[in-house]
Amino acid sequence: MEVLDPQLALLSNWEVLAILKEEAESAKRDVLRTPGTQQKFQDLKTVEYEVISFLSKSPCAEQDRQSVSQLLAKLERFNLTKAEKLQIINLKPQSLIDLHLIVEEIESRLSDEYKEEILRAV
Repeated sequence: MEVLDPQLALLSNWEVLAILKEEAESAKRDVLRTPGTQQKFQDLKTVEYEVISFLSKSPCAEQDRQSVSQLLAKLERFNLTKAEKLQIINLKPQSLIDLHLIVEEIESRLSDEYKEEILRAV
């Protein structure tokens, strides 16, 4: 996976995790080919390791391309913003309280039935 235009779209936590895992595998292969590069990028590797560790314990660790696409398709009908959809994908809210924290002005925008449907979709 490669980021072609960093300003084109938002990345979900699942996509970030996939990119970082790919980069880590690539870095392992590069270290074997060219010794001495490991020390050069030690700080970057530390940050990558920490982010991978954090995201591996989050809901995105259980996601894949298909599940994210299916969830996005289910969320289309609720007239949510891109940022709200992204937060729902990343955080996978399990309660109405979580959903209220994600969706701005939820009371005026979504009925109780729609809120429950979103939670079931997640």
